[in-house]
Amino acid sequence: MAILRLIAALILAGWLAPAHALELKVCVESDDFPPFDFRPEAKEQWLIGNSAGSSIELLHYLGKKLKFSVQLQRLPWLRCLQSVESGAMDMALDAYYSPERAARFDYSRPYYYLTPQIFFLCSRFPHGPPARTIAEMKLLRGCGIHGYAYSHYGLDSKALDLKAQTHEQLIEKLKAGHCDFFLEELEILQGFTLTGKNYLADKQIAAAAVPEAARPQLHLLLSRRSRPLQTLRPALNKAIEKYTADGRMIRSVTRLLKN
Repeated sequence: MAILRLIAALILAGWLAPAHALELKVCVESDDFPPFDFRPEAKEQWLIGNSAGSSIELLHYLGKKLKFSVQLQRLPWLRCLQSVESGAMDMALDAYYSPERAARFDYSRPYYYLTPQIFFLCSRFPHGPPARTIAEMKLLRGCGIHGYAYSHYGLDSKALDLKAQTHEQLIEKLKAGHCDFFLEELEILQGFTLTGKNYLADKQIAAAAVPEAARPQLHLLLSRRSRPLQTLRPALNKAIEKYTADGRMIRSVTRLLKN
């Protein structure tokens, strides 16, 4: 009994942590990725660190369900990926699948499907999108964001100008005439209204569907060097499956986009 009282006293004093006191290091990209991950100005909206969003809500749920805390860090996307690969980070939030990444990382179960779009200037292409097929896109100058995956559009990232680091820079490049179009998912541009940037209200820019593109899925990108994830991965995937099957992810995205 004396030993048990001593252990309890040490836990209360902070000298010993309970068995479930696990902390996972999770990185997200420096730029906002709304409605999934963004930094609202109002502190009462913060959920993990200074971040909110549908994926942050999922991460918070997983932490409570599986009894781990989260150390969330914002990094340039490529550095985030490198940190996950090296094991400095346990996982990254909101990653797309690509064959190149699949050789380096493990993926969680998917938790949301997105809607691929092509964005262009109305003044240059008043009759509709400059390209409607992958073959037509390959003949034009396309732009994207550095470190992003575009394989679901049927394009090699090397065929795109990826000098932009943020969505704001991406739009600036389009307006400056440095590219004929850029590629992004509809929900992301819609979501920027949550940060006070209503890009879709810009009458200079139009969007269209890309029929040949596959709908990308969002995943947690898991480090193969993470010791905690070696045992936690099956439970993590099971919890994600339940969360999505209950419709919680879809309801969260719908709620945020309506706001």
